[in-house]
Amino acid sequence: MEECEICSKECRELINCEIEGSSMYVCPNCANRGKVIEKEPESKPYVFEKQSEDKEDIFSENERELKGNFNLLIQKKRQQQGLTIKDLANKLNIKESIMKKIEHGEFTPDDSTISKLERFFKIKLIEPDTEPDNTG
Repeated sequence: MEECEICSKECRELINCEIEGSSMYVCPNCANRGKVIEKEPESKPYVFEKQSEDKEDIFSENERELKGNFNLLIQKKRQQQGLTIKDLANKLNIKESIMKKIEHGEFTPDDSTISKLERFFKIKLIEPDTEPDNTG
């Protein structure tokens, strides 16, 4: 069950609406307060870069991309396990507001959060590196 971002009512599916200039996921009752957005939010790939020489990078020295549909994959896995956004945020020690933004494609998670999500759901959120390694 999902939680309306306005009234916190639990619903099976929320509606993406623009209300007072903000995109929100709301229950059908609160959807009357704004304009329904028909299109799913598009997420942009995020490029990971090595942060510094003294920090160990959990990925590789090459740039890696977050899957373009990472937010929808997380949402699907969470729903399959019957968890609310609040439940998932609590289990992963992430703020609920950040978890909502991640799922809605409004926020790109950092390396630590990606790692937590991958371990929790047993999924890969990073695109595999398809370029051959020409260093050898």
